[in-house]
Amino acid sequence: MIEAKNIHKIYDRKAKQLHVLQGIDFHVSAGEMVAIVGPSGAGKSTLLHILGGLDKPDDGNVIFDNQDIYRLNNKQRARACNQDIGFIFQFYHLLPEFTALENVILPALVFQNLDNPESVKESGRNLLNRVGLQERMEHKPFELSGGEQQRVAIARALINDPKIIFCDEPTGNLDSASGQAIIDLLMALNEKNKQTIIVVTHDENIAQRAHRIVYLKDGQVV
Repeated sequence: MIEAKNIHKIYDRKAKQLHVLQGIDFHVSAGEMVAIVGPSGAGKSTLLHILGGLDKPDDGNVIFDNQDIYRLNNKQRARACNQDIGFIFQFYHLLPEFTALENVILPALVFQNLDNPESVKESGRNLLNRVGLQERMEHKPFELSGGEQQRVAIARALINDPKIIFCDEPTGNLDSASGQAIIDLLMALNEKNKQTIIVVTHDENIAQRAHRIVYLKDGQVV
């Protein structure tokens, strides 16, 4: 489903170059759940963001559904990523002025025709029901616990029925009980819906339940 070829990423830091990714080759098949692990600073999140179309590599190619996403222009890439990719972040990135339901449906409103916004809202309600937040739809983020906010973020990632879901430390900001609930939810999405999931994590519970573990160290797969 997705393949990275010879990915390099270099950042300039005070007149010094930091070669974060050094020729990464990486592929994931449809329906796989893959955990990317490694020490802090290894380039895990950078790789995830490049795979998901959020951060352009300095060299190399990312092939998603048989097209190189970095050969698309910005608008084409944004549309492809919005429609086919879901992102779940460690710090949720919910908009504080919006309710849970409004946060969930926002990606569906970006590129879709709004002739029938009620159908989009119904999809959002169904997703919030699915993640156990049927009683919290009208609550704003500050009224929700960390685990509840992360479940809103998962529902948001699913609103466009993406082919692949990228997760960047999805349990890193949660207590153990909330983290376990998020792990179980991600596993259910993979097992029941056959959705492809790539997760960057330090959480051994997630890594051990993935189909495959990819270990990054010093910007390379080892």
